[in-house]
Amino acid sequence: MIRGITITKLPSSNTRGVPELINKNWLNSNLTCGTSIWGRSLLIRQIFIKQHVIFKANRLTKAFNDLYATRSALGSFVYNFGAIMHYMTTAFFSIDLNAPDVLTQIFTRKQVADDYQVVTMAHGLCTLAGRMYTCMQHDDEALKKTLEIWEYLLSLIPKS
Repeated sequence: MIRGITITKLPSSNTRGVPELINKNWLNSNLTCGTSIWGRSLLIRQIFIKQHVIFKANRLTKAFNDLYATRSALGSFVYNFGAIMHYMTTAFFSIDLNAPDVLTQIFTRKQVADDYQVVTMAHGLCTLAGRMYTCMQHDDEALKKTLEIWEYLLSLIPKS
């Protein structure tokens, strides 16, 4: 008996010299155990990836809010739900619809939001309608580049 395998004598019909396994349940239980371990390792990796991405988003959110704190007159801020970061720069959805100049405000804020997106995209940062997403590919260099682009964007806005 070797590691749970019972080996019998080679039958005369077996010409390749391969011993037969008597205890076939042993092989099945090892496959089941191996599959279970593999599944658990996938789950652990998924949990680690999720926590890692949320950690990066939390760090970037804090850095953005620190950056926006230097320009408090703009009233911009960032918050995140997990790995999805929402930045509020133009308060596009905070418009009083009863105001007499509501259409002017809508078009002005839309133009400003479009200008923000054009500047960030020109520097290689793709955002989606006030949202940014973090993933496992974002390392410290990518986070630093993102902050540099937004610092540049804020430098284009005159201080009042």
